[in-house]
Amino acid sequence: MFNTLEELIKDYQIRPARMDDAQAVADLFNRCSQEIIHKDEFEAGELTAGWETGSLEMEKDTIMVWDRESLIAYADVWGVLPPYVRVNTWVRVHPAYKNRGIGWVLNHWVEERAREYMQKAEVDLQTFTVNYMNINDHASIQLLTDLGAKPVRYSFVMEGELPVEISVPVLHKNITIRKIDPAEYKKVYNLKEEAFKDHWGHIGTTDEEGLKEFVSEHLQDPNYDPDLWFAAEAGGEMLGMIFGSKSTPFGSDYGWVSILGVKREWRHKRIGKALLLHFFQKIKEKGSTKVGLSVDSDSLTGATQLYESVGLRVIEQYVRMEKILREGIDLRVRDLDQP
Repeated sequence: MFNTLEELIKDYQIRPARMDDAQAVADLFNRCSQEIIHKDEFEAGELTAGWETGSLEMEKDTIMVWDRESLIAYADVWGVLPPYVRVNTWVRVHPAYKNRGIGWVLNHWVEERAREYMQKAEVDLQTFTVNYMNINDHASIQLLTDLGAKPVRYSFVMEGELPVEISVPVLHKNITIRKIDPAEYKKVYNLKEEAFKDHWGHIGTTDEEGLKEFVSEHLQDPNYDPDLWFAAEAGGEMLGMIFGSKSTPFGSDYGWVSILGVKREWRHKRIGKALLLHFFQKIKEKGSTKVGLSVDSDSLTGATQLYESVGLRVIEQYVRMEKILREGIDLRVRDLDQP
């Protein structure tokens, strides 16, 4: 059993990731996801998009473990943005190399890197790490628990077959749905931030860093399609938006809703449902037969109920594991009454 990085180095080759490693890393992730959910979850293009954001330093924030020509483990910290109170951590070990202490060592490594980043946070703020695991990955959840993390929230992956006939709710005559022009993406980012202030756990960041992350995650996604970005509008004002893709690693005909958001004052007016069904129709026209999305299981805005109303059902559940590294003021949104 390995207990330190120094011990690991004696048996395996260790180095940071490079851009040309993306396919090998995606293959490792998919080998791990096949074990738990029995399907691939990642594409190399998703990884390179994230690596290029600048919120991750390849030399310092990634680590690969090789057994000769085989990549057997990978870890990184990601999504590190001002105010530097939250660091997302990610560790994956090839199923054939589990129970050797490799995951233990790499989780210690990402925590130490997270602590370095969190030195940038104001001293009175709470800092913590976040790791998302499928609830059926019992060994990984136990490992994180042994390392001091606790389950704080759950999320669902919901999916459904696209119906033969898709009818869109009738909206107030002043509200229309239209395609988003690429020149409006900054406005879309601002709308997303406004709508997601009501999302549990949301922590705002600077416009510069947030927009950079938004571009990387969505515009540089290998399945990005500008034809599948839509806004609900009234009097020239964007009230809500939806965008996603017509294919995913789950299949070339498996569409995905990346973001759906409606301004607080415009909710409960059937806008979200209209945007969803409009999106369904458009991805169906492009060849999708199925659609999926991820949602907070206890969404503050009732999103789960909305998705059930259009025929989606829960197929997977994930747990958000957090480890508090320093106590202090918690910046996370926890209810709709917060400013």
